[in-house]
Amino acid sequence: RSTVTDLREALTAGDYVALRQILATEPLPAESGALLMQALSHPQGGGRLARELVKAGADLSHKDDEGRTPLMLAVFAGDAPLVEAMLARGAAVDEPASEGVTPLMFACALRHKEVARVLLKQGASLTRKAKEPITPLLAALYSSQEAGEFDAAFWDVLRSGGADLK
Repeated sequence: RSTVTDLREALTAGDYVALRQILATEPLPAESGALLMQALSHPQGGGRLARELVKAGADLSHKDDEGRTPLMLAVFAGDAPLVEAMLARGAAVDEPASEGVTPLMFACALRHKEVARVLLKQGASLTRKAKEPITPLLAALYSSQEAGEFDAAFWDVLRSGGADLK
């Protein structure tokens, strides 16, 4: 059996103990980015599994068919500590998906305040535009309108990150 097969089985089962044992005894395979994406897609939340792979040096530049990186999946999950760990390990803060959408745009659209704070602290752009002319601020505005509520604390995060709300 291969290390990749063992890792895939541990990730599918959500077996944190087995994952740690494999990572402690085997080198991380070349497919580490795809394995990290698998962990982040785990139905019971793969943050804990993903943290172990990130600590072990998983490929943070891997992209899925839609151009999403592991950082984007951590943003989707709203996992600020994992986002911070990925950025500390060299994940690209403004790497866009295939439609030009950045991690900060996703954080704003999903109103993940702490994730947005982490991304802004690491230099995420507030002005970068996606292929459809949308910026992080517009994503936050659309999300607020859809939810029918204004989250002043979220807008304060954007303002403290340098957003000009005038």
